[in-house]
Amino acid sequence: MGTFHVDLEIGDPEGERYNKVSALVDTGSTYTVMPRPLLEQLGVNPREQATFRLADGRSVEQEIGQTWVRIGEKSVITLVVFGERDGPALLGAYALEGLLLAPDPIAKKLVPVEGLLMSNTATARKLEVHYTINGRAYEAYIEPNLTLLEVVRDELRLTGAKEGCGTGDCGACSMIVNGKLVTSCLMLAPQADGAEITTIEGLATHGDLHPVQQAFIDTGAVQCGFCIPGMIMAGKALLDQNSKPDEQEIRAAIAGNLCRCTGYTKIVEAIAAAAEA
Repeated sequence: MGTFHVDLEIGDPEGERYNKVSALVDTGSTYTVMPRPLLEQLGVNPREQATFRLADGRSVEQEIGQTWVRIGEKSVITLVVFGERDGPALLGAYALEGLLLAPDPIAKKLVPVEGLLMSNTATARKLEVHYTINGRAYEAYIEPNLTLLEVVRDELRLTGAKEGCGTGDCGACSMIVNGKLVTSCLMLAPQADGAEITTIEGLATHGDLHPVQQAFIDTGAVQCGFCIPGMIMAGKALLDQNSKPDEQEIRAAIAGNLCRCTGYTKIVEAIAAAAEA
């Protein structure tokens, strides 16, 4: 439900250009909503369509993208809904959480909530972390006990890496951090502060799949697909270090990745084919 208006800035996906907007604070809306022309002007592209249920029970399909919201010195990358061309701008709950701000409907202003963490101790504070993911700079304000996987998926909305086990055994969450393959479900997010990170979303370039991705398609190495992002990242990490691995080296490289569908044979063949590409 809307409460009051605040002045904010909506940025382009790189956080380099910002436009000033007056938006209604609406904690009943999960996502921030911006008029489509404004987002198009800033170069924000729709990433997917999501189904939203309205208060009257109707469901609507709306496009969502990802970009920056800034209020004062605080900024956060967040999901935004492409609203009607002449529709209102709404500041939703997800962006407010990322900005560490909450509405004060009596004073009709936003107030900081840095103390409201999973722990209610007076000393608990969120941390500001900075990453370069797939060549793009990101920052987030996070609880220090979050894993890198949680921040990349839930805060930065790069959802290719999956949580399969949460104990580092299945490899579905694999990312390359500073050149090394890691199970991101075991790495605390602050440990990666300042790191260069590659996720499955960053492998394709200019619409062309990475050789490992293409080889997985060509050899039929994909079945349910849940483990595949981690398998592909393991294959890429191997080929970055060893461009001509033999079968045993490939099997050793993916030993930390579990697949319950394929029996691994096609996956091994795919990585070997990528090495020959």
